[in-house]
Amino acid sequence: MIVSSNVLNITLDELLERLHLPTHTEMETIRFPETVGEGTIERVRLHSGTEIHKWDFQLQKNDDVEITSPISSTDLNFLLHGHVDYCIDGVSHHAKENDVQLSFRSQVKKIKYIAGVPMTFLKIRIPTQKFDDFIEQLSPNRNPRFELIDEVLGRSYGQEVIDPAVQVILWQILRCPYPKEIRNLYIEAKVMELLSIYFYYRICQAVCGLKDKPSILRGDDAEKIHVAQQFLLQHMENPPSLIELARQVGLNDFKLKAGFKELFGTTVFGYLREKRLEKAFCLLQQGQLNISEVAYSVGYSNSGYFAGAFKEKYGLKPSQVYNEIRSR
Repeated sequence: MIVSSNVLNITLDELLERLHLPTHTEMETIRFPETVGEGTIERVRLHSGTEIHKWDFQLQKNDDVEITSPISSTDLNFLLHGHVDYCIDGVSHHAKENDVQLSFRSQVKKIKYIAGVPMTFLKIRIPTQKFDDFIEQLSPNRNPRFELIDEVLGRSYGQEVIDPAVQVILWQILRCPYPKEIRNLYIEAKVMELLSIYFYYRICQAVCGLKDKPSILRGDDAEKIHVAQQFLLQHMENPPSLIELARQVGLNDFKLKAGFKELFGTTVFGYLREKRLEKAFCLLQQGQLNISEVAYSVGYSNSGYFAGAFKEKYGLKPSQVYNEIRSR
């Protein structure tokens, strides 16, 4: 059942509270009241109880809101456009376009929305039991209790840049090509794929004990390598040299190379190459840039070399993806 709701005479705080309540409606569109701003919230509930919320809005005036995230779910919040300041459990953060933020336990969140800033973000809300089941599949010999997950993820909590592979999945979720009869099944599969990518290194490497040999990493080395990974994602169009990257995060180049291989299963620039091509695929699917612009935006100065690398990874020429999107 599809329900379109016009929400009138309601504050932004009340609107957020409403979205924290469970729903049995398959799809709902909530329109912002004119007193608050303009835009819509699309809320989709899947068969498993997982919810997808797409916010696309702009406020008329500055607004500070305070909410407590529900303990019965794990939330992934992807900021696709805009920027916002927020505070979680007393710690201040600034989120910008292409950042993702994780909420995996009950948290008090204060958000400062700025008037006139167009905002688009996607929330994926996974019920705790479904999330526990997912962790159990990754770690069948470990107790998947929420307390264990909280302990592991709590050490690396925070926001980060959206992985290009995840950007592709978000694009596919937002533009599901299938009719409603199988839409939910398709989106469920994409959510599981997204979770697998997002949590693999956090859960499998930290909890599941998949390493076959002793780690070379000591102290905060792993954290520094994750900082290097984030730096590469933020500067993929003009990345630093290996020596510069190592100096940036406070490691020597040997430790950076070996540690990166240990954590991510590939070399530093092998990882960069994969993420450049994943980002390129996402940009081509969006259809806003031509092939040369896409190549340049992910760090390829030679379109021919980019096309060859793209075909090697995906089995398709960039022009095939671009032309297919343009023909729709």
